[in-house]
Amino acid sequence: MKKAILLSFLLTIITASVARAQTGPSGEEKIPGVEVQKMLPDPIIDNCFVGGIEIGMSMDSIYRFFAKERIYKVYTYDAKGRHESIQVVDMDGNSPYMVFEPECYDKDDEICTIWRITVRTPKYYTKRSIKVGNTLKELREAYVITSVKWEEGNLVAMAEMSNISFLLDTSKISKSWYFTMSPALLPGDAKIVGIRITE
Repeated sequence: MKKAILLSFLLTIITASVARAQTGPSGEEKIPGVEVQKMLPDPIIDNCFVGGIEIGMSMDSIYRFFAKERIYKVYTYDAKGRHESIQVVDMDGNSPYMVFEPECYDKDDEICTIWRITVRTPKYYTKRSIKVGNTLKELREAYVITSVKWEEGNLVAMAEMSNISFLLDTSKISKSWYFTMSPALLPGDAKIVGIRITE
């Protein structure tokens, strides 16, 4: 009698396991990695988008691509007043990843779209395979640098494409260079620390 009960119990467990394997996980269960993979942007920097995020999108759309724990509002001040941007940090919660700057349209500055994106991570690259961490020498081999200028505290190399530019590390640039500001005289080992696209 005990053997019959035990056999019946084992058959019930096996039948339930087979049925579960055939039907797959229930609607409430999530397959690890599927949602993340779906939302992860393509790692390409083009002249109007970075991954799946485009210039002109609503600033709120940033929250569709990154966890809210990685998103911070940053405020800067100049002669024109206060400016707000959104900074995204890497998965470690500290390393710079991207910066999004808005352009607002209504009188209360509540309707805002993405005006400028600055990429600070080497995980994204241009169609010509240039990324953060590449040298100026490598940049010159991929793009024609038309000018170099100071912009909001950054040394920016402008490419022949008017809406893509490259922020350069200044630690290896001699003080004498600043008298000429000639792109041709910039040291080839200067590193790219950011890639910026604008509307």
